Amino acid sequence: MKKIIIIFTLIISGYGTAQVGVNTTEPKAVLDIKSEFLGVQFPRLTSAEILQIQNPEEGLMIYNVTEKCLAINIGDTQPDWKCLTMYEPTEQ
Repeated sequence: MKKIIIIFTLIISGYGTAQVGVNTTEPKAVLDIKSEFLGVQFPRLTSAEILQIQNPEEGLMIYNVTEKCLAINIGDTQPDWKCLTMYEPTEQ
């Protein structure tokens, strides 16, 4: 009987989907954040600190405080960090 319960639990858990909602009871994505006045804060690192990340996942996002941009790793086997920006910062 114990084996049947374990097998049934494993089968049922394979069909479940997890969604996380912040400030919402009905998330419409894997992570659904709703706020009227707050945003998302990515980890803030310097360019030197970014280069020290060991084996960063493709798609990892951080805020590069040296370049003042949101950066994403587009590299597969080797890290390749690209700034996501639509404008050039002006010199001050």
